[in-house]
Amino acid sequence: MEWPLKTAQKEILKAFDQFVIENKSFLENKKLLVWGASVRGTLLGMILEKKGLIDFLYIDNDERKWGNPVSYTHLRAHET
Repeated sequence: MEWPLKTAQKEILKAFDQFVIENKSFLENKKLLVWGASVRGTLLGMILEKKGLIDFLYIDNDERKWGNPVSYTHLRAHET
């Protein structure tokens, strides 16, 4: 099977997944911010959600993305 996302390497996805697994007990009691709502940021967000960590926000400096939903989480301006 071919990797469906051309702009994200499999190694990055594996690294995100491993980071969340190893740090879940620390992360689950925090309010998390994910910088970037493009491919890598949303991949991290999907992994967080899959692992039950749903208390997070995306932030991005691209005004066109502000206020739009990304999965169940709304995108915030980087100043907020």
